[in-house]
Amino acid sequence: MSGKQTKLTVYYGALVATKKWLTRQEAADYLGVSPSMIDRQLRHAIPTYLISPGGRAFVFKREEIDAWIETNRVGPDEEFFI
Repeated sequence: MSGKQTKLTVYYGALVATKKWLTRQEAADYLGVSPSMIDRQLRHAIPTYLISPGGRAFVFKREEIDAWIETNRVGPDEEFFI
């Protein structure tokens, strides 16, 4: 990755981290998962807000994503699968 690409990536990450509402792609980037993972699993675990008729476009509230992360904490003595 070139220096310019690195700066853009850091800028994008900072921008997403400060936005109130995230698109599917931004939520995936924020969580470090694929957009299809958002579709398959996380969309049902994290509240979504429809922004278009027919339910084709939706957004996530960043603070609700953060709250979901907090509620799914795994303790140091708990087993988990990667």
